[in-house]
Amino acid sequence: DCNIIHGGLGTTAEAMRAGKPIIVTGILLMDQRFWAHQVAELGVSPGSCHISDFDKHCVDWVDDALNPDKGWTSRAQELSQQLGHSDGLKENVDTIATYLNNPGDCLNLSLAPKDCSKVELAKQGLGTIRTVSEEFLNKSVDMTKDVLSRPLSPLRKRAAPVTKNG
Repeated sequence: DCNIIHGGLGTTAEAMRAGKPIIVTGILLMDQRFWAHQVAELGVSPGSCHISDFDKHCVDWVDDALNPDKGWTSRAQELSQQLGHSDGLKENVDTIATYLNNPGDCLNLSLAPKDCSKVELAKQGLGTIRTVSEEFLNKSVDMTKDVLSRPLSPLRKRAAPVTKNG
């Protein structure tokens, strides 16, 4: 098994947690190139390329990814075990709480606005953020059941294109 993904943050994170080698392909915009480079640096990817060139590399890369002598699978499993102990949600909530409590620790104060009313409002909202996050962290929630029970996103109507005639 291996993961063939487009290289966005979410799919890359999930692929790394899966403990399988990762091949990144797609249009490789901005963060997708970054994550393609990261998985290669971590030793869990035999390669990445633009989707237009994928047919030239696909079979060789999948063969390499699945070949135990190449080590991609064992490195991917090691990475998955390392990531399995992290709690990204808690770390992010803690970082946001730290910033809201004392933005000076996170920012160059010379860049901060003179009117800090937005920061004060954010601090007032911090109690709500903490309550919601602590409630979420303390509950045992089966997220897959919850997510799979409803559509991923609502259909969105696209606006009509703007033309010279109106």
